[in-house]
Amino acid sequence: MYQFKETQRFRQWWLWLLMVISVLPIPAMWVVEYTKGNELDLWELILVSVLPVLVLLLFFAMKLTTRIDSTGVHYRFIPFHFKERTVAWDVIESAQIRKYNPIGEYGGWGLKYGFKHGKAINVSGNMGLQLVLKDGKKVLIGTQKAGEVEMVLKDLRKG
Repeated sequence: MYQFKETQRFRQWWLWLLMVISVLPIPAMWVVEYTKGNELDLWELILVSVLPVLVLLLFFAMKLTTRIDSTGVHYRFIPFHFKERTVAWDVIESAQIRKYNPIGEYGGWGLKYGFKHGKAINVSGNMGLQLVLKDGKKVLIGTQKAGEVEMVLKDLRKG
């Protein structure tokens, strides 16, 4: 039985707008070249047609799932993690909710590794579950439900 479960996706309107704007010039360049009478070979056609769609589909498929229960904190960032990762309570020194600066501390959202702040797995916002492990490593898991996570940590007496 789990205590807490959350699923997050990249659904920020500005991110999707930025991605669409960034891929639009590619097929537009193909149209311009085609209207000039220049033919593109098959690989160029695939590049300008399929690659932008694949990038958009990748972002659409990405999701972060987080579970917290009596055994530990479990997370999976699909499609990068093929199976759920678990951080057991016996290797966690401390666990707390904190506000963070995604760009300043980790260089943005996603699956990030930093020398100073450790690993971050996040998709939006600026609140996260900060785990400090007994070996000194740090893992931050973004959450949109900071209050619920805090209550679960108190219930489990890990906060």
